[in-house]
Amino acid sequence: NDSQFSKSPLIFVIKGFSKEKSEDVTTHSYYYNYINMSYMFYNCQSLESVYFDSNIREYITNMKEMFYNCFSLTTLSLKGIKTDSAIDASYMFYNCSKLEHFSNSFSNSDIRVNDMKYMFYNCISLNDAVLSNFKSYSNDQYISLSNAFYNCYNLNLINGFSGLYISNINNMLYNCTSLVSINFNPKDVVIKINMENMFYNCIHLKTIIL
Repeated sequence: NDSQFSKSPLIFVIKGFSKEKSEDVTTHSYYYNYINMSYMFYNCQSLESVYFDSNIREYITNMKEMFYNCFSLTTLSLKGIKTDSAIDASYMFYNCSKLEHFSNSFSNSDIRVNDMKYMFYNCISLNDAVLSNFKSYSNDQYISLSNAFYNCYNLNLINGFSGLYISNINNMLYNCTSLVSINFNPKDVVIKINMENMFYNCIHLKTIIL
C-alpha cells in the first residue's frame, strides 16, 4: 500500500559506502572517492533520523538541498562525513520544520564551505545552531549567508562565524523573533556587503556584537 508506506517513519543509517580505492604504486598513497550528495533526501517527508557512520571514507563535495523538505527530520549525525573539499551547503535543511538542534552534528574537524544561503530557511523549530567548525574554503572565497535562518522564530542560540569570509547577509535572521543576542564576528566581509533586512522583526534582540 503506497499511501501507508508514505506515512511510515523512516530512519536512515549509512554504515559506509564502497571501500574501493585506487593505489598509487609509486607513493603507496590512496585516492578516495569524492561524492555529490546534493538532493539526496529531497522531499523525503517521512524521514525522521539520519546517521552517517564513522567508517565512511569518501569526501563529500556537495550537500546542496540534501534534506530539502524533510519535514519530519529531528535527529541528525553527520560525524562520519569527510569534508576536506569545498562544500555547497545552500538550502541544505530548507523547510526542515521539526529540526531543533544543529550542534556538533558534524565531526570536530573543519567544515570547508563555499555557500550557506537558505541553509536553515523556515526551520521553525530550530533552537540552536553552532557553526564553530565552519570555515570558508579559502581566504579569497566569500560565502553568502543570505536567508540562512529566515523564519527560524524559535532560534535562541547562534554562534561560530569567526572562520567565515562573508559576502551577503540580507534576510539572514529575518523573523527570528526569539533571538536575544548574537555575536556576529566573521573573519572578514566584502566592502559592499548586503545587510538588507538582516535583523527584520527580531523583536527580542537586545545585544549585537559585530
